[in-house]
Amino acid sequence: MHLFQSCGWHRNLIGNSLVFLTVSVASYLNSLVVALVHSWTIKHDKHSWLADDINVGKLDYFYFSVAALGLLNFIFFLFVARRYRYRA
Repeated sequence: MHLFQSCGWHRNLIGNSLVFLTVSVASYLNSLVVALVHSWTIKHDKHSWLADDINVGKLDYFYFSVAALGLLNFIFFLFVARRYRYRA
């Protein structure tokens, strides 16, 4: 609470705008990942992992790939966090 009171409302406005910008970019990237997985699995398999019929689709493979992307993101975070040096 003190952080928001100590900053001017201009900085709060910029911070909120950056949060919404990040959410919108993440939404577009999510749509891109879904489209890529759908087109790639249709090309290599008979059915897409994201088929309309849940008995035909392989939704578990899609969620495993999303979990793998999250793991790669976490490994990248650990790499960057270990190389960070605090400047006093």
